[in-house]
Amino acid sequence: EKQGWEFASIALTLLVGLFSLAAIVIFLLSPILSSLLAPGFDIASKALVTKLSRIALGYMIFAGLACVTRAALHSYRRFIIPAMSLGLLQVVTVIFIFLWSKKFYILSVNTGLFFGALFCFALQLFSLRNKALEFKFRLRWNLRYPELKKTMKTVYPLVLYSIVFQVN
Repeated sequence: EKQGWEFASIALTLLVGLFSLAAIVIFLLSPILSSLLAPGFDIASKALVTKLSRIALGYMIFAGLACVTRAALHSYRRFIIPAMSLGLLQVVTVIFIFLWSKKFYILSVNTGLFFGALFCFALQLFSLRNKALEFKFRLRWNLRYPELKKTMKTVYPLVLYSIVFQVN
């Protein structure tokens, strides 16, 4: 169990680091990327695409972290909170759209997704701590951790497939 939590801390640290680095790079490059992705858009539309993509970055970070906490809960055979949190993600998104769509239009969708993912992650993290599962997260950089190496070898083809699938 101690090794499991050590692995979870290392995996979360790695994911936070990678997602944050990717988010910073994409955040800074989003005006250029929006011009490349939408070459026919006017300046106002490109600014909206930039704003939407920047909000979506936060969603991606918290959704990724929620996947890790979901896996930790599943390892303890706790399935209700992860299942509920996925549904609550959708509920929070719909509430944001309902409450804010007249004022913020399309931004309400991305903002709802951001807060839904944040809520999903927070709920699962709270559940890990609340269930006395001895979740002791510490920032730990150890890229040579044997279990991390095994996991990366297993996940690498899936990540590559997902990238190729998204590009197509």
